[in-house]
Amino acid sequence: MHARKGTYWGRFASRYDRATEYVVGRDIREGLADELLREEPLQKVLECGCGSGYFTRILAEHSSQVLATDLSAEMLETAMIRLGRFPNVRLQEADCSDLPFPDEQFDTVVMANVLHTLPNPLRALREAGRVVRQNGLVLALSYTNFGMSPWEAFWMALRYYRMFGPPPPEGLILFTPSRLRELLEEASLAVQEIRVIGLRTPALYARAVKKQKI
Repeated sequence: MHARKGTYWGRFASRYDRATEYVVGRDIREGLADELLREEPLQKVLECGCGSGYFTRILAEHSSQVLATDLSAEMLETAMIRLGRFPNVRLQEADCSDLPFPDEQFDTVVMANVLHTLPNPLRALREAGRVVRQNGLVLALSYTNFGMSPWEAFWMALRYYRMFGPPPPEGLILFTPSRLRELLEEASLAVQEIRVIGLRTPALYARAVKKQKI
């Protein structure tokens, strides 16, 4: 549920946070933010798909530098308002599936609730693996319907439709833990853990590191 180029997500920029909390609930967003705060200092961070900057503010308090990127200029404008007080944050328009950065430039790459909006999440994970340093950390957070009853999943889908209308043409992918693990491993990232957090609406919290070259 993060912004992508074109018009689908950018048109919701001014009310994105409010709409997202209606769909998935405030508790799960706060839960994901708490998980990020528990990480060791993340040093030089690239955030892919920063959207309105909800998670960027957490990263800013926990990192030496944050480069927050998104495909939507509207989302970046919204994020700028939220993040103006953080001198260690820079915003840039960029495609997380085709990053304009050299290899091994970052200590950590964070992809918070963007993978499930992408037509090719594996390509984005490979790009994350390319730009993170050896043994650097990749964090992938993604809302899911894993473990929800069919009735609960239906109501979540209905709430989404009320806020955002029909999904984008490429659809939305709701990963299972095993599928997310497969993608991370296909991207040559060593999975440290994948946890399901949240009650009303669950989310996946995955930690992986870039494998050392042999």
